[in-house]
Amino acid sequence: MSKLVRWSALVIVALLFGVVFWRTRAPGDGAAAPQPAERRTTGEAEAAGPELSVASSRASVEHATSAPDAADAAPQALELHGVLLDRATNEPLFAYELRLGRMRGHGGDFAPALQTDADGRFAWRALDPSCEGNTRLKLVDHAASESRRNAAESVAIESLSGAAQPMRIAIDVGPTAAFDVAFPAGYATGDFEAFISWSRPSGSRANSESTRTPLREPLTFGPHPGRPWLRLIEPRSEQDALWVELRSKDRRWRGGAWLKQLVGVVREPLSVRLEPSTRLRGRFVWPTECEERWIQLELAPLAHESTRRRPASGGAGENGEFEFVFLEPGPHRLWSTSPHFAPLELEVDVRPGDNDLGVIALAPRRVAGAIRGLVRSRSGRFEGACHVSLSRRAFEHGAYFDHSLDFEPLDPSDPSSELVASIEFDDVTEGEWYVYVHCHDGFEFPAALATVQAPNEELEIVLDDPTLDVRVSIVEAESGRPCAEASVSWDCGDAHDRENGAEFTLQRLPLAPERFEWIASAPGRASVRGTGLDFERSQRPDGKVELVGRIALPLGFGRFVRAYSRSDGAPLEGVEVFGDGELLGRTGVNGVLALRRDAPPQRLEFRKPGWFVCRSRDFDPRTGRYSDDGELFAAFEPEQP
Repeated sequence: MSKLVRWSALVIVALLFGVVFWRTRAPGDGAAAPQPAERRTTGEAEAAGPELSVASSRASVEHATSAPDAADAAPQALELHGVLLDRATNEPLFAYELRLGRMRGHGGDFAPALQTDADGRFAWRALDPSCEGNTRLKLVDHAASESRRNAAESVAIESLSGAAQPMRIAIDVGPTAAFDVAFPAGYATGDFEAFISWSRPSGSRANSESTRTPLREPLTFGPHPGRPWLRLIEPRSEQDALWVELRSKDRRWRGGAWLKQLVGVVREPLSVRLEPSTRLRGRFVWPTECEERWIQLELAPLAHESTRRRPASGGAGENGEFEFVFLEPGPHRLWSTSPHFAPLELEVDVRPGDNDLGVIALAPRRVAGAIRGLVRSRSGRFEGACHVSLSRRAFEHGAYFDHSLDFEPLDPSDPSSELVASIEFDDVTEGEWYVYVHCHDGFEFPAALATVQAPNEELEIVLDDPTLDVRVSIVEAESGRPCAEASVSWDCGDAHDRENGAEFTLQRLPLAPERFEWIASAPGRASVRGTGLDFERSQRPDGKVELVGRIALPLGFGRFVRAYSRSDGAPLEGVEVFGDGELLGRTGVNGVLALRRDAPPQRLEFRKPGWFVCRSRDFDPRTGRYSDDGELFAAFEPEQP
């Protein structure tokens, strides 16, 4: 039996050997198994081929999908090539960095990064087989661009198998601009960076890095070879102009220009003349008894104190040195908001270039105690949106000591009891302080400014808060019928709103009719403006003051144009307003012009020598179209700031 088993085993082994030998024979004499393609890692530009559209977030991808012939069924090298375009203009995106990454798993990129050529073309050849089905094309461009969301845009590659698949990728991107600029001796492109903003920045806005983007080295190809350039990753077509400012990284030079073509490659280089930046510096010597060796500082041009511009913020630390850069020459005010030193306030004439204040003496202030108390109102029912400040300067916003006010019943068990709010400031330093309640619902209480010193835990501030109600109806001037399509925009201090319809009622506004300003409008009718003084004032039996108004809107066209400087909000005098090519008038010293016509113009145009008007919600300078609002706000910027 054992001999039979041995012979059976030998037969089976022989048969298996024959099968294996037959399966491994090539289909033809001398044929060899295909060898994997040689691996390459360099990119090579190549034009895109047939197209099939596939959408992917900001990018759209088109590539070939034709099936290979049966004769070409043998495996081929994996590759990826195509062209990258600006979706808005169909222009090639040159010098755009691309990477091949993984959709799943860990590990680095599949191949070295490459940049598109002058025609936006790119190519990877002989890619590793592990790329198949696990590839994502990353549109990186520049790792330090002005956008915080820019650098991770990517496109999934569905398949790389078979023949090469030419791709056509179109993405949303901002403008590309080159610069005509001469750098100072010893400086090069890499010593500068660009800051982008909707208005020429100064003060604290000039020091903000939120709009910074790199200035790129000149290229040997492209529309402007040999010139430094930039590309904005974020589309900017919704804006009409951007201020582009080049600044040296050592903050000694600056220069800028307006960029008004915000789509595609800018046709002409931006001409920028660099000038020495204006800087202000100084030093503090900390007193030996000083425990807090830091100080907060604010700096503002005196000319801006009547505008809405915020001051530049800065300070000094352990070494006592401070510096403000990119300033505008002229008189400035420098002051401190730090509580642990005596009030510091200086007027400084800032001249072009470097300004050194030298050593500034400080007088330390020790902590004296707390300031606590109550805010009451004469009505006992005031509960406005307010906060209280403890500051070195009267009526100062943004003081070191500041907190919101919550008005609550004095007796928690009785909701109808007097409403009061608590003041609580701890660790207040010695010296005189101003306490002021700021409100943002139309009320102002300048008479409630108080002067205090710590410690004081029995402070009481009483707000004089008389109120009134407003009841308004809007009618057609010729018939007296209610004007159902009317709308009224109003403001009273910081409070403002828009009411629609033929009538409305407002309650508990400040008893200050002159501060209640309104503009009424309706389609096909001239706008009318006024204040609460134009309404009839009466007193109801309950003692409540009421303003009752009746606004009559005439037929025809009427608008109020308000022209102003966008950078600081100052009114702009002498702006010419044209309707369908006809001069309708010029704005006055308050920046306002009342327009009156029988019929509305199709287009409006604003002109002022040395200035250009910006696109806004109320006006589009490209088309001349304007909103239906009764008041049209026209923002301007100087051509050469």
